[in-house]
Amino acid sequence: MSILAYHMVDKRFDWGITRVTPGQFTRQIEFARNKGYQFLSAKDYFESSDSKKIALTFDDGYESVHKYAFPVLQKHNIPATVFINPAFVGQLNTWDVN
Repeated sequence: MSILAYHMVDKRFDWGITRVTPGQFTRQIEFARNKGYQFLSAKDYFESSDSKKIALTFDDGYESVHKYAFPVLQKHNIPATVFINPAFVGQLNTWDVN
């Protein structure tokens, strides 16, 4: 049982440790699928007893998640949960600035 929590999937460099590149993300998803893991929504994850299951979550709602992660998820028909900070929709991530 695993929950993979991501923040940013982007080509651009970021000083934070919460970013993976689109290529890294794609390889991680394909690796898990090739190992027989089943991707479930967060709700279904907690209701399942299968040991080879994964729930994907994305924190902060970065635009790059839609741009780079969503096409990979859509291609593989993988559900995911995105946690949005509604106070910052359409704004820069000033909460994440060092």
